[in-house]
Amino acid sequence: MLTFEATHEYNLSNPSLFYCDTHATLRVCDNFTDSVLVSGITRKDVNYFIEKYFEYVLEQDESTELAKAFKKVTEGKEESAEVAAS
Repeated sequence: MLTFEATHEYNLSNPSLFYCDTHATLRVCDNFTDSVLVSGITRKDVNYFIEKYFEYVLEQDESTELAKAFKKVTEGKEESAEVAAS
């Protein structure tokens, strides 16, 4: 948890994103070397981000095939991941 209000900006030339369910951590890498780790990110948080990405960036709504397929794939996995992490 951040104890003060802060914003950090990083410019990446070749970004990659990785998520570790076991550690509830999002890793943002540049050229697979330098990285920033953000802990406390759950699978539910990642799935929520993806849903909003569909809506706002791809301009899809919940009724599209892409959104339906995502919901089907993630259904039930959030809960099982939370149980496994406890």
